[in-house]
Amino acid sequence: MDEFWSDLGLHLIEPLGGGPITQVWHVLDLNTQKHAALKWPQPSEDSFSLARRLLAREGEASRSLHHRSLPRLLQDESSATTPFLLLKFLNGKSLAFKRLQGAIWTLPSVIDLIRNAAEGLEILHAAGWVHGDVQPANIMIETSGNTRLIDLGGAHKEVCIPLPRADDGFPLIGSADYWAPEVCLTNGLGNAPSDVFALGIVLYELLAERRPWPSGSLRETIKRHHGDPVAPLNSPWCRIPRKLIQLTEAMISRSPDDRPTATQVVDRLCEISTQFMAKGQAA
Repeated sequence: MDEFWSDLGLHLIEPLGGGPITQVWHVLDLNTQKHAALKWPQPSEDSFSLARRLLAREGEASRSLHHRSLPRLLQDESSATTPFLLLKFLNGKSLAFKRLQGAIWTLPSVIDLIRNAAEGLEILHAAGWVHGDVQPANIMIETSGNTRLIDLGGAHKEVCIPLPRADDGFPLIGSADYWAPEVCLTNGLGNAPSDVFALGIVLYELLAERRPWPSGSLRETIKRHHGDPVAPLNSPWCRIPRKLIQLTEAMISRSPDDRPTATQVVDRLCEISTQFMAKGQAA
């Protein structure tokens, strides 16, 4: 396989990650002498057709969207015999990795991180796209301080409720721990409010260092997201402003109609950040 990529002018350096369907490698583009991220199917015939579909969808979304909070597509070969995408290499670590390493957060850094991710959702939603897999593993924190929503493999055009049910042949999309109640029976296929819900879970986790509901099996997770009360939001490491608590609770409201839009999340976080900084300066 290395010879195949070499013939295309790509030198494989090291794996960056991936899942059961696709894999991502750090590569050097020998034509430009620039580093990039190469995404292509896992070596499994069973998942190959699905991998092609996901790569094509990610390529379509990435081609039409340009923002510092989203991936940058360099080359789309999702229709080739061996489908692949070439993306800008991001020097940084995922939020999931940072948490595993015990990263120390400040309230301003959490607000900035979630606001940047919400800006990415704002761009996606305005173009009619849903990310579909907002979770810590898909939030990249670059060494420059910029935050990006990555992995648009689960992205899909916004659809109208009712959505197809889980037994209609759709593959699982995303992580059930971040599924909104309305998509727990649709294998994660949702709408813009579902993305906001998932980002709200991420915000809750960062503040409380736990999820609103305990983890469990897929069946247990779905049941909890539908009926169990949310654990009160408090933090072991900071005093959370009341408006931030209210925003987090609104983002993970069970009803999609009660959640703010991504644009409203950005605006409210900017307001909270401004007020927080003003109080700090006054103190």
